[in-house]
Amino acid sequence: MDISIRKRTPEEIQAYTDGYNASFERFCECLKGRKSVPDSIKKMRVFVDTVNGVAGRRKHNEDT
Repeated sequence: MDISIRKRTPEEIQAYTDGYNASFERFCECLKGRKSVPDSIKKMRVFVDTVNGVAGRRKHNEDT
């Protein structure tokens, strides 16, 4: 089992940071106008599932 750690490139670090910040902004949008925390979480779950679905399909397409 290889558990080596690879240093990320500046571009990879920037992409991670951009994604994290975008996720936070999206969550803040989900909180606006919501009646409850569970309602906000439900709305955010839709975005999370969508992104994961697209990423999963992309990976699947790259593997085939």
